[in-house]
Amino acid sequence: MIMNSQKLRAAIDKGAIDAPYSAVGPASIDLTLGSTFYVAKKPSILNRLLGRVGFVQPGRGIGPNMRPLLNEVVLQPGDTCICAAHEWISLPDWLVGEIRLKSTAGRCFLGHQLAVWIDPGFVGRITLELVNNNRYQPIKLRAGDSVAQLILDTMDRTDTPYRGRYQGDNGPRQAKAVHDAT
Repeated sequence: MIMNSQKLRAAIDKGAIDAPYSAVGPASIDLTLGSTFYVAKKPSILNRLLGRVGFVQPGRGIGPNMRPLLNEVVLQPGDTCICAAHEWISLPDWLVGEIRLKSTAGRCFLGHQLAVWIDPGFVGRITLELVNNNRYQPIKLRAGDSVAQLILDTMDRTDTPYRGRYQGDNGPRQAKAVHDAT
């Protein structure tokens, strides 16, 4: 069952989420952007013409295809970036989470891509994969902007809580290789 505002505030009190009460809505907790953005670099026209375009390689950390920016980023149409949510999450083995974009961000054509599920037992800061889907205008993002909502749902306790490769992340993290557990 999806947790209501009273149960969400109780989850904050128990340390499941490091968020202020003011972030609690009727059925979700607002998540804000952290201060470090990693923006995917676009290859130069010459490199594209010469076929020297690199591939995304899981397991290479943030890697050479991403450039860090602090406190704010301007996403041009089609640009992508990753940024960790500011809030620290520590889900017990009986809670699952789901990330949804806030409607205001969606109306600006900001998109949150793909990774929306948080397993029971996850501890860390959630990495958000953001894209400017507006074909004509840039989108400016700043640390502290509220762009997503965390929905928590209760379940029976699991005997296999999350202990995966992103456990304990404290900032944005590019993909790790499937075989890389560090």
